[in-house]
Amino acid sequence: MKSPGNLSQDDSAIIRSVIEEGRKQNVDEMEIQMSRDVALGINVDGIEGVDVTLGSKGKTNYVMKIKYKSDD
Repeated sequence: MKSPGNLSQDDSAIIRSVIEEGRKQNVDEMEIQMSRDVALGINVDGIEGVDVTLGSKGKTNYVMKIKYKSDD
């Protein structure tokens, strides 16, 4: 189960391949920005005659800065 706002295994594999490709292309620095829509909430059941929903909506932003080390 994926948690809302968390990066998935697929995301991690894609990020890794982008970083590795940067190394192959002799990139000095790279910045990767990602965002994910997030909707979190809970329902409170069991109180007769009352519907309660507590939640939060928004975006989760990730910024990853990569500096490659020289092979020298």
